[in-house]
Amino acid sequence: MAFGLVEKVSQVSLATKGVLVGLVLLHALSWIEPVYNGLAITPGKTFPPQMHIWTLITGPLMESSVVFLLVDLVALFAAAGIIEPIWGPYKLVEFVGVAGIASGGSTAFIYILKFIVARDLNLLFFPFSGFTGVLLGLTVAYKQSFPVQTLLDLGAVKLTAKDLPLLCIGVVCVLYAIGLAVLPQVYLALSGFLWSWVFLRFHQRRDGSRGCPSEDFTFEDFFPPAIQPVVHVVGKVTFRTLQALKVCKKPQRSVLKVVSGETAAAVRHRQLAEKALNDRLEAVTVQVPEDATGQPTSSSAHQ
Repeated sequence: MAFGLVEKVSQVSLATKGVLVGLVLLHALSWIEPVYNGLAITPGKTFPPQMHIWTLITGPLMESSVVFLLVDLVALFAAAGIIEPIWGPYKLVEFVGVAGIASGGSTAFIYILKFIVARDLNLLFFPFSGFTGVLLGLTVAYKQSFPVQTLLDLGAVKLTAKDLPLLCIGVVCVLYAIGLAVLPQVYLALSGFLWSWVFLRFHQRRDGSRGCPSEDFTFEDFFPPAIQPVVHVVGKVTFRTLQALKVCKKPQRSVLKVVSGETAAAVRHRQLAEKALNDRLEAVTVQVPEDATGQPTSSSAHQ
C-alpha cells in the first residue's frame, strides 16, 4: 500500500508538486502571526494605495487549519490524478492560480463594499486566507471533464458530478453556521465556484479553442431542474453584463466535429487517447536484421 502511494506521488507533475509543497510551507508559516498578517489577504491593503498584490497569490495557498490543509492536499492530489492527464500539468497549475486569485480578490472586494455600507474599519483591516475558492474550482473542473459521471448511487440518493459544487458550498455554509469555518470561506467558496466556471466556459485555451461551449457545461446545469429556468434568466442577464464589461465573450467552438451523442469532454478524451497511441507507435522503432544479400531474413519478416 505504501509503495502504491509512493508510486502515485511520483507520477504527479513537478508543477503540481510545487503547489502541494507550497501549501504545506505556507501552512507552517501561518503559525507565525507577523508572517501570516503579511501574506494573508487584507481587504484594506490589497488594492490601492497600499497594493499588497502578492497576497492574492500567497493568501489562497495559506491554510491556517490543519484539517482544511489535509482536505486541500487530498483534493489537489486527486485532481492531479484525474484532471491533469486531460489538461496537462501547467494548465492545472494555471487554473489553480486563476481560481485562487479571482476568489481571493472577489472576497476582498466584498468586504470593501461591506465597509462602504457599514463604515466599520474592522471590515477592512482583518486578514483572511484559505484554499476554499480553489477547492470549489476543482469541483467545477471535474464537472466539465466528466459531465455525466455518477459519484454515488443509493437508489433514492444519487450524487453526480454536477451536484458536487453546490454540495461543497452547502458543506462550507454548514461549517460556518456551527462555528467550524469563518465567513470569508463562504465568500471564497461562492466566488471560486462562479469565477472558475467563467474562466473554463469563456477563457481557458485548450485543444485549439477558447472556452467550453458544451451544452453539458451551462451555468444552470449545476442547479436542480426546478430552478434552472430562473437561473437561466439570471445567467443571461449576468452574461450580457460581463460582455459589456469585456470580462467574457462567447466561447469559440472547436473546428473538430463532435460525433452525435458524444460530449465535448468525450471528444477531448478520445483525442488524447489517439495522440498517446500515435506517440507510442512513433516511439517504437523495430530494427529488422538483414541477411548477407541485404534482404530481410524470413524469420525477421514475421516479427
